[in-house]
Amino acid sequence: PEHTATLREQLVTALTTARYTARTADTSSLRDEQMFFVFDAVDAAGGKVAGRIIGDGSKWNNAGAPPALFEGDIVIERGLPLLRLAVRGAPDPARGGGKDYEPFVLELAAFERDGTLHLTASTPPGKGNQDWLTLDPLPADFVVPMDPAREVRLAALRLGAIAERITYLERTPGEVALVFLQVTERDARVGQIFFQDGRYHHGNSVAAAAIHAGLARPGEDVVLRLTFHAPFTGVVEGSPERHGVTPQRVQFRADNAVPTFSLERVPLE
Repeated sequence: PEHTATLREQLVTALTTARYTARTADTSSLRDEQMFFVFDAVDAAGGKVAGRIIGDGSKWNNAGAPPALFEGDIVIERGLPLLRLAVRGAPDPARGGGKDYEPFVLELAAFERDGTLHLTASTPPGKGNQDWLTLDPLPADFVVPMDPAREVRLAALRLGAIAERITYLERTPGEVALVFLQVTERDARVGQIFFQDGRYHHGNSVAAAAIHAGLARPGEDVVLRLTFHAPFTGVVEGSPERHGVTPQRVQFRADNAVPTFSLERVPLE
């Protein structure tokens, strides 16, 4: 305990180095993970930290990292300062099953080697094996490689967008959802579209609706804001073709419960 304050200062100093490259800390298979930790914000007084995991590694493939965002706190465990991070994998529309990734936890500590501060990281003990990493500081002139497609996914995550399929049974008029989509050529040809007064039937493809509305083109990654409205009832006339998508004429029952939605495109910053 008498060293806690000094060790905490050491950890804060290590975090303000800002950028690290990750290596698997298993001597039987020591390797560069092609994964980078970037600490974008370090609040030394409050012990709050935020940043990104980027790169081509697949260390936590089932958790969607990289790319990922993290935020966390400096905590004291038995006198040792640790950084406990909650890591959120970026949404991935190409992932099967239509489910977003669950957050996971990483714990980091600082150590000194050859006069240089490094970080060690691990997943908490639990079922299965723990993951251990050594994080080595990067030179000041090192350029962290950026993958444009993964940067788009991180931007979608910052906005709070999801790639998970939205079920209409849980939606009410006035509710809003942010959805991250990768629009394909197939989206312009799939299924039926019902459209009237700026609203689409929620049983339709959101990507096809976005193409029809002129908000997206095949090959684009987009974040869309869906605002839900009352269901269609009675006859919905088929409207003219737009951007290769032609809505159909349909008659809905008076007790139709499936909501409709309108669309806006959200800029990715």
